[in-house]
Amino acid sequence: MILSNSHFMQALWMTISITIVGTATNLALTVLMAYPLSKTRLKGRRAILFLVLFTMLFSGG
Repeated sequence: MILSNSHFMQALWMTISITIVGTATNLALTVLMAYPLSKTRLKGRRAILFLVLFTMLFSGG
């Protein structure tokens, strides 16, 4: 009975699509941030890495 409800199916589809788009976006941004930080000649690398790690360890939530 629940699966026959059109609102439920619409909400399920929206949840799945948001999850896929969010995961792909997160993966792309992580790769774009991690690759330059792996290079030792990048100026300001330590400061950027510190800011990234600091926000990971001490989240706002």
